[in-house]
Amino acid sequence: MPKKAVIEREGSSPCTYACPAGIEAHGYVSLVRSGEYEKAHRLVLDATPLVGTLGRACYAPCEGECTRGSLEGTLPIRRIKRFISDQHNASDNELGIEVAPRTARRWR
Repeated sequence: MPKKAVIEREGSSPCTYACPAGIEAHGYVSLVRSGEYEKAHRLVLDATPLVGTLGRACYAPCEGECTRGSLEGTLPIRRIKRFISDQHNASDNELGIEVAPRTARRWR
């Protein structure tokens, strides 16, 4: 057995349960902390196509459930979402949403 402290992170964060969209904030927060903004954008995009909108219009009930609040203050989840959306939009990357190719067949 190693003589180190082991941290087990099972389950989900309380902020995930408070989020109406069910977005797991701890995943994209750690990606932003590592500087991987495009991966963070795709992670939020997997849960909802409204990355930029949520960063501006969400009332952020997750911030009230943030466990970091007792240590140093809650994380500004809304601002982080807005930041990764702005970073994505400033880059020349694709939208991130796959659109099916058009066919000659018409629907009636």
